[in-house]
Amino acid sequence: MVTCQHCQTLNTLDSMFCKKCGTALAEALVTEARAKVDTLVAEGNRAFRENRIEEALAIGDTALESFPSCSPAHSLRVLCLERQSRTAEALEAAERVVELNPDSELDKIKRNQLRRQLEGRAVESPVSKTFAIAASLGALLLVGGVGVTAALLIKK
Repeated sequence: MVTCQHCQTLNTLDSMFCKKCGTALAEALVTEARAKVDTLVAEGNRAFRENRIEEALAIGDTALESFPSCSPAHSLRVLCLERQSRTAEALEAAERVVELNPDSELDKIKRNQLRRQLEGRAVESPVSKTFAIAASLGALLLVGGVGVTAALLIKK
């Protein structure tokens, strides 16, 4: 966040003018604050690599409070949410990354991978239930058929 030198209002780093009074924010302050966010995101990535997922996610969220359009912070969230098996939330974060970096093919690949995972889960469930029901009915018919056959053989 950057404090407006005119009215002392806190502003996010994706803005060049104060949200309250409209005064231009000091470019040097914005640049310095963005560097701090970059350092914070690097810390988050280190935490992720060390499997401290909750901490990495909290760091990414903190970075986004100051700089909502920080693509690396959104990417960190994607990784953390995916690791936590929160695929729908990871997909939302990946969509935001692609919005911020529309020319990044890697980000599009990641987003599409998450979409396929989510679609796969939606498709797997009904197929699994159908298979279970069919298998149960098949087993019931098999046991019933064997029982009837055995009864007929015993009567003879």
